[in-house]
Amino acid sequence: MKLTNNLSFESFIRSCEEKYAHKYDFLQMRELKKGYERSVNISLYANPKFDYMQMAYIRLGLENGVDISKYASVKYSNFLMEVIYHLLKNGAHFDEYILEDCLDTSKLIAAYDALCRYKGLMRLDEWATHKIYEESPYYVNSKGEPTNEIEE
Repeated sequence: MKLTNNLSFESFIRSCEEKYAHKYDFLQMRELKKGYERSVNISLYANPKFDYMQMAYIRLGLENGVDISKYASVKYSNFLMEVIYHLLKNGAHFDEYILEDCLDTSKLIAAYDALCRYKGLMRLDEWATHKIYEESPYYVNSKGEPTNEIEE
């Protein structure tokens, strides 16, 4: 795949590492390479503040036509991304999980538990669930997109 400006993968990585003044670790590089090889726009998750699991859920969303704007935020843990990705992939209407200007984490987790039982997906363990609650509230705009982003 050629990136939008025809950079090779190696050139793109070098330019990102210069832009962010950061070297990607092995696992981040692996996720970026997977996306590149699968013709995914890797610039959408090339921010090194994403860990490799966050990058993986964004890549999966791009590969499967999921609206990543609902969860592609460095403020969202990979556990929350997992929940939102699977719900959206399976046809959930995201606005059901917004309470005023925040995500309704209780409703999200309950819906994800039900989806796991129905589809045979692995449920979140107690630690992951606790981490989602601990990091809340998650503010969103009227479109359900994360707000108060960390720049770059």
